[in-house]
Amino acid sequence: MFLCEREKGDPFLSKLVSINVLDIFNTPAIDIQTFTEQLQDKPRFKTVAGFLNLDTTPSLLNSESQLRHEKPVQQEEKTAPVKTEEAIPEVPVNRERPVINKVINKQVVNKVVEKKIVQKNVIKKQYQLNVTKNVEKVIGVTIEPKLILVGSPFRRTGSTFFAHTLSKYLGDSGVGVTYIENPFQQGYTYDRFYGHENAQEYISLFSQIAKEARETSEEPSLYPTATTESHQNENCWIHENIRLLATNPMKESIYVENDISLHAFMKLLLSLHKTPFIIIDVGTEWSRELYRELYSLADSIYLVLEPDIPLIERFETSEEHGIKKLRGMLKAEKVHLVGNRMTPYIAKELFDNQVHLIPNIPANEIFSMQFKGQFLPDSREIIKQLNQAFNPIIQTLLPKEFLKKKGKEESFLKSIFSGRSVELRELEKKENSS
Repeated sequence: MFLCEREKGDPFLSKLVSINVLDIFNTPAIDIQTFTEQLQDKPRFKTVAGFLNLDTTPSLLNSESQLRHEKPVQQEEKTAPVKTEEAIPEVPVNRERPVINKVINKQVVNKVVEKKIVQKNVIKKQYQLNVTKNVEKVIGVTIEPKLILVGSPFRRTGSTFFAHTLSKYLGDSGVGVTYIENPFQQGYTYDRFYGHENAQEYISLFSQIAKEARETSEEPSLYPTATTESHQNENCWIHENIRLLATNPMKESIYVENDISLHAFMKLLLSLHKTPFIIIDVGTEWSRELYRELYSLADSIYLVLEPDIPLIERFETSEEHGIKKLRGMLKAEKVHLVGNRMTPYIAKELFDNQVHLIPNIPANEIFSMQFKGQFLPDSREIIKQLNQAFNPIIQTLLPKEFLKKKGKEESFLKSIFSGRSVELRELEKKENSS
């Protein structure tokens, strides 16, 4: 196999074909599906026939053709009859090699070589292989749109972490996902994923909804307007292939229910129809009318709790209206408990194992994720634990046929380049040399 960046009529590529190199890729960008299929198949001349240039084939072929034409001529010279019509007088022949005496005058020339040091630019070519991940689509499987609510009875239990991570796992499965932050709380997601660097001019669509609501009520608007320049891809900020609809705390204040009505919010959800999965981070705002209505429309709801015995006891026994409502929600099949930082032992003692367990991620890994602005940690061991926690949840959300096609065994090369496009880029580096 030969990877390069050359023109199709390059003599060197023609020479490679003549010496039976049958896998040649000469373009900067390589289609990974064609690449893997050609390497899995047996070598075929037709894949490289276009590189063969008859005008620049190796000289070996030319020399062979010359020998074929010269040999018959030599035979004709040897076997051609000599006709003699007149008598030719015999001339004594000296069989010894004639000696030719030459007088050679040698002239001694003294040459003075002046060494000149010439500064020139030497260009060293380096090639960089860029592998970028693409969102893979499984053709032939219909994915029904799903509305997912994530929240908790109490603050600081990790519900936002769960919503972010669930969005990432669904997105990596090859389906479109939009994460929507709770606009009635202080913005967090914008800073969590370095919005001040990755989306400097970003203003959420909530500002446009609030502005329209203020204009309708003839009250002055306190919110900036979302412009076309600051919103691309359907007015959502896209980070690691996840569409984020979060408030920008540098430009937006905390919204109130009068700013965002149920009707306006439903129009917002309909505008996100290209992403079949929408995850709404409710936080602790379950008592708001908007989320009470969305509860009846949601396909799946996840309540996140931590192994805090006083809070769990309060959740199970409190007569507060909001908590009683949440306890009543657990009777529905679409509502699931999530135990953040829980062990199997704690889950068995508190919930009789009727809970999704999320592993306890070390503080150093959490800090590193936030510092780099990424969804998942770098540690392979932590990723393995998260896979064990989230894969069962993903299996309940995606169609079985979709998972079956995604789960087919792939070849070694496909496992390396799966869902990625490969680009070969030339880097130039200039150096002064003498």
